[in-house]
Amino acid sequence: MWKLIYYEMKKLISSFSGKLILLLFLGICIWQTQQDIKSVFNDDWNGMEVSQLIEKQKSLEGNYQDIYKKIPDLEKDAMHYNPNREIDEEMTNNMNSFDWKKIYKAYENHTLTLEMVNDLIDIKFHSLDEVVIHYGYKDDLLWSNLIRYIPDQDIMLNRNNYIYQPGNNSCLLGECDNVKDEVSKKEINRRFLNLSNTYQSNYIENNIVDRINYTNMVILIVIAVLFANIFSREAQGKTDTYLACSPITAKTVGAKIIFALLLGAGIPLLCKIVTFVYAILQSSGIHWDMFFYQQENLIASYVFSIKELVSIGFINQLLMTISLCISILFISQKSKNTYFSAILSLIFVIFPIYYAVFHMGGYEIASYFPSNLLMYFSEHLNVVNYTSGVTPLFMSVAGLIIPAATKYWIIWIILDIILVLWMFREGKLHRVLHA
Repeated sequence: MWKLIYYEMKKLISSFSGKLILLLFLGICIWQTQQDIKSVFNDDWNGMEVSQLIEKQKSLEGNYQDIYKKIPDLEKDAMHYNPNREIDEEMTNNMNSFDWKKIYKAYENHTLTLEMVNDLIDIKFHSLDEVVIHYGYKDDLLWSNLIRYIPDQDIMLNRNNYIYQPGNNSCLLGECDNVKDEVSKKEINRRFLNLSNTYQSNYIENNIVDRINYTNMVILIVIAVLFANIFSREAQGKTDTYLACSPITAKTVGAKIIFALLLGAGIPLLCKIVTFVYAILQSSGIHWDMFFYQQENLIASYVFSIKELVSIGFINQLLMTISLCISILFISQKSKNTYFSAILSLIFVIFPIYYAVFHMGGYEIASYFPSNLLMYFSEHLNVVNYTSGVTPLFMSVAGLIIPAATKYWIIWIILDIILVLWMFREGKLHRVLHA
């Protein structure tokens, strides 16, 4: 078997185009890994060191009552000087139309006069009520970024006011009214009420989850091109390129499938594992039970723990890359023509993504395809996704509550088994015909 797998690799790199596509695939996977790592540790923070954010998060860990005592009142500090925070002079200069340094002490001591102000600026004020100094602090960006990941104190301390009540479809952050199914409502209530009272930093965790649940579309296209002809080149003659005197058998079919899965599913998954391990080693540790929280304030932020989201992400990556490879191999085996196989494979990858983005009503159909689930799987873990609006979060199977997105995995596991058996069946038929 391993010798046959070796032959498949040898065939792939026997031509210039094969070498080029393989190198392109490996290069894009490496590039995507670099981008994933970069996104985990530097996600549009305007050059701010992530180490600062992590250090500040550590200083905040504790119960919700204590956390909010440590957070400065950003709105008040913008209007009144806070000696415990370092002023950003350039920012403060840009925020004021006068020389704030000369008058801020008098302003804070309430000894400021209208004459003092009007002597410093060209535009004259008519009343001291018009004079307001705006202060900018060097840690403004740090706090504004950090607060994005801190759940609202009132909500967390008064949770019973934000859960689903009979006859009332509104709850947490006003978004829960988008949940229509009773299974999701009950599970959201249960999980939300059982959340820990302890806040833990989750900047790194959130970004890890985002990267695990995303696969670059270019990788998916290259996978389609890479495996579109693995069967079709030999389909017409019913013989293997390197085993020209022998028919394609179930054993050679199995070698092709294993080769495709090792290359097409194994390498992208390995890249995600590398990103994940690197992030853990570089961070201060993962808070597995911390519930996902993001700026959009969706209810999903409070439903799935980091532990669940990481596991779900890796399972989806594995199952959907396997399903994508098997589907393309099946297309290759049945198309009988190399060019036709490549075109069908590209349509299979690209069309669901295109249809989901540009045709709102078709999202539910498009979401069943592996390429869509690899690019936009995180949308199925939110109450409101980017196209169709409302999606259920949970479903009940024999009394067990599981994520609703699990249905895609179940469907594709069944389809993969059927497609593989179908491909093996053709291999056996070829052996009988050539006996």
